[in-house]
Amino acid sequence: MAIFCNCMLLLNLIIMSIQDIKDKMISAIYLGAVFVVAVLKLIFTIGMGTINVGGIIFGIMPGLLLLGVCMVVKGAIGLADCLTIIMEGMILELKELVIALGVTYILMTVVSLWLLTVRKVNGKTKIPMMPYITIGATVGIINVWM
Repeated sequence: MAIFCNCMLLLNLIIMSIQDIKDKMISAIYLGAVFVVAVLKLIFTIGMGTINVGGIIFGIMPGLLLLGVCMVVKGAIGLADCLTIIMEGMILELKELVIALGVTYILMTVVSLWLLTVRKVNGKTKIPMMPYITIGATVGIINVWM
């Protein structure tokens, strides 16, 4: 079930990344699909008796903190990005999540600084975050599978 949930997460993240780059928005349909995957994984872990409440709480904390930042900076970080990271925290195992978020934030920081340095963007330019979330999740999942 974990492999199925991870594959469905990645599929939806790829679609949402394309939308984020193309339209600068995320469809609620795909965000809802990620939510369904998160709920299915939760139901499955409860049914198997392998639920780790602490892991789930720790998993959603980065997304909740980002949601707080989103509310403070009003629009600099998209609500869909925050909700996706919350649901990613519900779906991925702890090791996958730590790697995924680390890769996401490091890659986004390096690319953003490079774009600022070569003056391709300014401080007000909106950079799509979903592609970085997708790359981070892919690296986190593949790293744990190997």
